[in-house]
Amino acid sequence: MSFRIVAMNDGLVESVCVAFERAFGEARSPDVWRQIYRDSPDGSLGVVCLDDANVVVGHYGATLQRLAGMGRDGVVFGQIRDVFTHPAVRGAGTGRGSLVARLGREFKERYGGRDLHVIFGFLSERHFRPGARLLEYRRLAGIELWSREVPPPVNVAAARLGAFVPLARFGDEVNALWARRPATATMAAPRTAAFLNWRFAPRPYRNYRCFRYDSFLAGGMAGYVVVAQSGHEAGHEAWLADFRLPDDPDLRLDMWHQLLDRIARAGVRRLTMIASAAVPETACLGSLGCVPAAAQLPWVPAYVPYAPEWRDSELGRVVHLTMADGDIL
Repeated sequence: MSFRIVAMNDGLVESVCVAFERAFGEARSPDVWRQIYRDSPDGSLGVVCLDDANVVVGHYGATLQRLAGMGRDGVVFGQIRDVFTHPAVRGAGTGRGSLVARLGREFKERYGGRDLHVIFGFLSERHFRPGARLLEYRRLAGIELWSREVPPPVNVAAARLGAFVPLARFGDEVNALWARRPATATMAAPRTAAFLNWRFAPRPYRNYRCFRYDSFLAGGMAGYVVVAQSGHEAGHEAWLADFRLPDDPDLRLDMWHQLLDRIARAGVRRLTMIASAAVPETACLGSLGCVPAAAQLPWVPAYVPYAPEWRDSELGRVVHLTMADGDIL
């Protein structure tokens, strides 16, 4: 059997979804696939492997995030997604001759360094090990797991300095909120309405709850959070998938208390988050009762540099990264 690797295109989506289900045992509809890749605000890149009958038997793809900051706007990070081969062809070649290795090399040769500077993702240890051996994946330093117990719900109405309300979709106010974040030397994918609405769009087996916090005194949005739970998990643990906390310490504490009260009433008993050292809020998480978790990260933060200046494992100290920058939840 012979194989050829071609650029991903919309006409292959249905065939890729069939191969995806065979690879992972989980269905993904063409509509969801297009929502992830086609609707990505900064675009996406991918390659697929076809057998001699033109059947899709492998895929390697990434959605793109155009970073801003440090005077280097336009640096492009790729969010690693959906690297797989069809079970029927996994014996076709071993090691660097395997189809998944060939897909990774083709992806890098086509897009690395010109259209894409780094690819990044949170991977399971099981997927990271062969990725490190065959696809040059590296562990990224500077990312921590934080958590705190959620106390029983209490009445916090008397202490409220702002309104903490559910949000169906992010509006343009969040763009201005992001632009007002504390001046730092870090780089980040700007948390615009377009990015957040795409990243946290409804998906099967994903449960996202978005909230905004409006200051009574100043008026307008002063912060937001996205709380995530997997549809496969019990409801006692939730993840803070992305967040922008108020700069004012009193507003920040008030928003935090209202968040805890809201999720406690939903049965959540532990709140966990992942953040790189470059996220400004990591400096105040301790004052909010969060502690660095003793356990290791449940996923490996992995990256592949496609340009020489990005070969530093300390990227987590200069690039703002939360769970919003990966596809784990």
